[in-house]
Amino acid sequence: AMSPSDRVWFQPSHSEAGVAGSSPRAIAAIWSAWVAPCALVGKAGPAKSADTSVLVADFENGKDGFGFHDGAEFGPAGGSFSAVTNGANKSEFCGRLEGEFTVSGLYVAISKKLEQSLHVKVLSFYVKTKDVTKIGLRLTDSSGQTHQQEIEVNPTGSWQPIRVNTFNKGSNYKHWGGKDDGKWHQPLSTIGFALRKGDLKNAKGKTVKGEYMLDEIRVTPMPGTYKPEEPPAENKEAEEKQDE
Repeated sequence: AMSPSDRVWFQPSHSEAGVAGSSPRAIAAIWSAWVAPCALVGKAGPAKSADTSVLVADFENGKDGFGFHDGAEFGPAGGSFSAVTNGANKSEFCGRLEGEFTVSGLYVAISKKLEQSLHVKVLSFYVKTKDVTKIGLRLTDSSGQTHQQEIEVNPTGSWQPIRVNTFNKGSNYKHWGGKDDGKWHQPLSTIGFALRKGDLKNAKGKTVKGEYMLDEIRVTPMPGTYKPEEPPAENKEAEEKQDE
């Protein structure tokens, strides 16, 4: 289990935490208060079989329920999250997370609380960047415990697929909150991504900023655990009339 001093995004150094002047408990409270309002609708597409993936976000309809956090407990940092058309993967839009740390801040992040919790077998997504060598993945289970790991990426500017099937291990793994036992408790309730100053290629430059793109975020549910949500009755009636 983690010590209280570790319960922050990617363990900023003690000197950084000291400059920020925020206690670990205050940081955890800030994060919890921010995630709660992000409980927006998840797009759970129809599943034809137990192994069919569920689309969480493709950003064709904007931010797809992801909220932005500027890491205010350490700065804050500059930055934003938006749906953009520049170089999307398979369709017209993708999500872009930007961080700007020249003046202050250690990280920026996005998070989405799923309306329909999913018993996750595999989490997959696409990422593209020229600026970072790692991205932060933060998943919250049904007990409210947050599991955090780093995902290494190639800063080539090309789309690369990522598949994660272990949620309580990984590079620089940390956990806190909820049962706080380092075990994964199905189902998955919240998905988050971070961009950290320390993972930028130009982290020591005069202008410290970077970005990465995300697309096609999907969850493959555990077999036999997922049932697609039924459409509203009026929509179902309209579809039946069209089929006549």
